[in-house]
Amino acid sequence: MKANELAVRAVRAARRRARRGGRAAVPVPTKAGAAKRFRLVPEPVFVLSYLRSGSTLTRVVLNSHSQICAPLEMHIQALRVNQGKAPLHQRAMAELGLANRELENMLWDRILYDQLLKSGKQIVVDKVPHNTLIWQRLHRYWPRAKFIILYRHPVPVLASMSKAHPSQPPEHWAEELTRFARALNRAYEVHGGLKLRYEDLTREPEPTTRKICEFLGVPWDPAMIDYGMQQHGNFTRGLGDWSDKIKAGSIKPAPPDPKPEDVPPYLTEACELMGYL
Repeated sequence: MKANELAVRAVRAARRRARRGGRAAVPVPTKAGAAKRFRLVPEPVFVLSYLRSGSTLTRVVLNSHSQICAPLEMHIQALRVNQGKAPLHQRAMAELGLANRELENMLWDRILYDQLLKSGKQIVVDKVPHNTLIWQRLHRYWPRAKFIILYRHPVPVLASMSKAHPSQPPEHWAEELTRFARALNRAYEVHGGLKLRYEDLTREPEPTTRKICEFLGVPWDPAMIDYGMQQHGNFTRGLGDWSDKIKAGSIKPAPPDPKPEDVPPYLTEACELMGYL
């Protein structure tokens, strides 16, 4: 099937889903006062998490589904548009209502759409932990996006971060983790989504993946359990987890949760926010 045929089908599918939900498909309004913008991907999925929380495992499990495309960490949120200083160009963009942030969002949307077309699937997922800190931007530009809020017990997360970066004191990572935990909870309060625990995904993969599929509106696919049977791109440092554990291709149960008395005081707030105390 040609790319333009896939594009037409994707837009028609989005409109059908919107009609079933009783809401307009595209265009979707951005923040107040801005012009309406057409979304190539009106309902992307964003996995929000902290580093070392199992987000790469979540990605490859999702990407193993026959209808879900979950590429490696693309870091699209770091894209910047330089419009130059040509007065006529600046005037034209102002008349069109296209500020830098809007252009960056449109480029982000286009890259997601490009990945979706290449995959031939129906749903695209963007998984970058630092998206957690810009959830408001995602909420404004994609009001119909779906958030998967991924948690993992802060104690092993902190241990992993400290091992990878021994020059930083544990309190540094605890402070950052708490900041992410606050953002995760706020994103859920405002936008909604599916709360997902890394421990549940690894200890009970089938019922947990069934819950994910129900949330995304797709039938459960047993291929999600044996993610090593699929191709997920290179496991490379900076683009997600690159450890031998993730390369093994199978889900390994997480160890038992730390006891409450094993939680240091500087991690108490994070543990409470994530529901582990």
